[in-house]
Amino acid sequence: MKGVNISWGKKTALQVGDVTFNLNSSICRYLARTPSAASLGLYGKLVLDKAEVDFWLSFSSGPLSCSKELDDAVAYLDRVLGPLTFLVGGSLTIADLAVWGALFG
Repeated sequence: MKGVNISWGKKTALQVGDVTFNLNSSICRYLARTPSAASLGLYGKLVLDKAEVDFWLSFSSGPLSCSKELDDAVAYLDRVLGPLTFLVGGSLTIADLAVWGALFG
């Protein structure tokens, strides 16, 4: 990717030209939608998949990142993932990575 600058620290940011993405969910959305990543299906394959990915990206930066909501969020995630390997569809998406990142970080 030409002209892309990624920095980690107290604030994670992705700068593409004159645009800076500061939220992890925005960075994930951008990266998963790039032409080179689109072929990997990281944003899902169907329109419904893409909507589900958006839900999980919001969930990862919302309830999973809020200490007051964390217990309920993890219980919900456990119920949803019970019979599943991946959050969306039958393969890895940016939703899986974002949720893992929120739990790990």
